[in-house]
Amino acid sequence: MVATQERTIAVTPGANGIGAEIGGVDIASGLSDAQVAEIEQALVRHKVLFFRDQEMTSQQQLAFGRRFGPLEIHPFASFKTFTSPPDEPELIIVEAFPENPMVAEAWHSDVTWRETPAMASILRVTDVPEEGGDTMWADMAAAYADLDDATQRHLSSLTAVHDWHQFRDVLHQTGATAEQIAELVERFPVMEHPVVRTHPVSGEKIVYVNGNFTVKINGMSETKIVLVTGANKGIGFEIARGLAARGCAVLLGARDAGRLRLEGKDYVVADGDVMHFRFNT
Repeated sequence: MVATQERTIAVTPGANGIGAEIGGVDIASGLSDAQVAEIEQALVRHKVLFFRDQEMTSQQQLAFGRRFGPLEIHPFASFKTFTSPPDEPELIIVEAFPENPMVAEAWHSDVTWRETPAMASILRVTDVPEEGGDTMWADMAAAYADLDDATQRHLSSLTAVHDWHQFRDVLHQTGATAEQIAELVERFPVMEHPVVRTHPVSGEKIVYVNGNFTVKINGMSETKIVLVTGANKGIGFEIARGLAARGCAVLLGARDAGRLRLEGKDYVVADGDVMHFRFNT
């Protein structure tokens, strides 16, 4: 139990070394400065935080996010790729139905193709299927720690190229013009990041590649790229399985955790209906 000046926040770690449930917090009612500080500390330590049985409006979700930093509007939120409320552009609504089975079936960390990737993401579950719809979260610091010393040293000397090429295909398919896509390419060119990053708060070393957006590792052959990014599938990593449940909010540290959405029993789902947004440090 972690005591604050106004109330007690319970931090219950997961069994697999990543993730924790936060109790004693009502997001809709607002948080004290002490609570925000404790949540930030828990996020650094556990990387993924689950807030169960939360009832909140989208405005309350936005207010929650603003306690941790300025909110970010996704560069593609104005296109049909995503759905964002016109008066709440910081929110992204992700809906999955049998006729529109949106899913992310690959380990990934969001917007790694940006020069300054976001600090974290917040997901709010509003509707879920009767079965399935789970999300898995992988600890990328544990992934680095599992490597032998020689591999750690070698990867730490490399940089990787990140690109949003998958979004370009989707934008084209959903009606974006060639001129619009060219403008986005100019605004968001391919970006290089270290293969191994250092968390600015914890100091942990983190493997920072993913199959969705990492298109090349400088100085390595294509075969070796497959081996490195292929390892980024949770095998041997610390993994938390977050059950999709209505009223669950998830605060994900985008610097040091990857995630994978799983298929439902009857159709593919992506966390039920999720409101998702990011914010910068």
